[in-house]
Amino acid sequence: MNLFLRKMIGIICKVLLIGLGYGSCKRCGRTWNICKDHCTPYTEDEFGGGCFPLCEECWSELLPEERLPYYIQLMDEWQKGGSDKPGKIWETLRKNVIDGK
Repeated sequence: MNLFLRKMIGIICKVLLIGLGYGSCKRCGRTWNICKDHCTPYTEDEFGGGCFPLCEECWSELLPEERLPYYIQLMDEWQKGGSDKPGKIWETLRKNVIDGK
């Protein structure tokens, strides 16, 4: 499905699901209940955590360098929310994004 159509679906979903707390892809805006996320690990431990600012479709369309701004946006949101996690995980997460994980 092309990006324009995914963005239109994202807008519709956000309107219909307002107040339900669904997160969404930072590129196309589709909510996680209707698309598959791409989880990128932010620890070296295979049982550690991960984050998903992009859906699988958007992630697969972008080069690693093009994906990085979406991860930076997520880290900024976490920091604004009072989390200290971005400072602890950024280097590992950045490496994993560039490595295409």
